[in-house]
Order: sequence, then C-alpha cells, then structure tokens
Amino acid sequence: MATELSIAGSVRNLRMLLAQNQNQELEESEFCTTNNLENALSTLSEELESLGLESLTTSNNELHSIESLQTAFIKLVNMSWGLVNKQRTLMLSQSQLNDMHHKTSNDNANLMNRVKRLKEDLERKQHLLSESQERERRLRVQLDELSRNLKREKEETLKLRKQLQSKDSQHMHEMRRIQQNGHKLREQLQKSVGTYVPKDKAWQDMQAEHEKQVLLYQQTIRNLEENNQLMLQEANDLRDELSLYAEGIQLHVESSNIWKDEKLNI
Repeated sequence: MATELSIAGSVRNLRMLLAQNQNQELEESEFCTTNNLENALSTLSEELESLGLESLTTSNNELHSIESLQTAFIKLVNMSWGLVNKQRTLMLSQSQLNDMHHKTSNDNANLMNRVKRLKEDLERKQHLLSESQERERRLRVQLDELSRNLKREKEETLKLRKQLQSKDSQHMHEMRRIQQNGHKLREQLQKSVGTYVPKDKAWQDMQAEHEKQVLLYQQTIRNLEENNQLMLQEANDLRDELSLYAEGIQLHVESSNIWKDEKLNI
C-alpha cells in the first residue's frame, strides 16, 4: 500500500513538473483546454484528493453525454465550494495566528522590558547592599577602636582612682602627723613655760630658745600647710582628670549605642 502511494505521488509530481514546463513554454496557454480535458481533470482530481476533497473520477467516454458533463460540473462546483470553505478556514487560522504572533511579540517585548527593569533593580540593590556592607565594616572598625579606647580609659580611670585613694590616704596620714606634731610642740611649750622661772642670762637663753622653738614650730606649721595645699591641689587635679575620663567613657558609650541603633535601622 505504501509503495502504491509513493508511486502515485511520484506520478503526480511528474505530471506537475510537466504542467509547469508546459506553462513555462506557453505562458499565455490555459491549464485546461478541449484538447487536454481528460488530463486536466485527472490532474485536478489528484490535487483535490491530496487536499482531502472528493476526487473527480471521470473517463473520456463519460464526457460526451450531457448528464455526465452535468454530473462533472456539479462535482466541480461542490469541490470549488469546499475549496472556498477551506480557504476561509485557512484565512481565519492565519488571522488567528497573526493575532497570536502579535500578542506573543507584545508579551515578549513586555517580558524583555520587565527583565531589563529587574536587572536594573537588582544592580541598584546590589549597589545599596555593597554600600551598606562597607558602611557596616567602617562602623565595626570604629566600634572596635572605641572598644579599645574604652578599655584603655577604664584602666586609666582605675589607675587614677587608685592614685587618688593613695593621695587621700597620704593626706590623712600627713594631717594626723601634723596634728600629732602640733600637740607635741604645744606640750613642750607649755612645759618649758610652766617649769622654768626666767632670771637674768638663763632667762634670756631660755627665752631665745623658746622663741627659736616657736619660730621652728611656726615654720613647720607653714611647711605642713603648704604641703597640705599641694596635696589638696594634686587631689583636685586627679578628680578633674578622673571626671574628664568619665565624660570620655560616657561619650564612647553613647556613640556605641548610636552605632547599634543605626545597625538595627539597616
């Protein structure tokens, strides 16, 4: 069966080639004439059959009667009508395909534009992410530096606090020593005044010694007061420096909180 169809197709193609050659040789000649009516009908029948239409099977003897010609004409009209319907169907399909192609082209253009916008959005977000990461890196470096400074200043504050405590302790010890020396000098002065009765040279010597002791006592008191003032000044200076370090620590703590808030906002 397949071999017969292949042979029929080959014969049809050969006839089409012959017809094309004839058309090229005789450009003004028609496909069907009174001389080649049978061949034209046979070729047309094969073409119609290949298109899925009813074949036009007529013989040369059947074409001499009116009835056979009428029958053939009716078949040709029906086949022509079928071809018209097929043409309409093909035109409708072509129109639908054109609409579909147009819609597909628009969809493709919209998709391309959307892909372009998405790429631009992605690049912008990547740029923002890069900037955010760089800002976070700088803030982290600043935080590490602030942490080191805070630790160093805490250590310095602790050291100053210890020094201040030591100065306070020295000051209290020196005050106690001054008070003890003052009591001793007063007791010696009272003893020297209450025990001896001033007479002539001995009285003068005693008076000079007493004045000397008083002057020495007064000088000692002045030296002790000066030392006390110096120690008080040193203690005040240490307190001021400790206050400055405390303010610096508070500033570092506040800047650390600002960095944490900014990181949470990111």
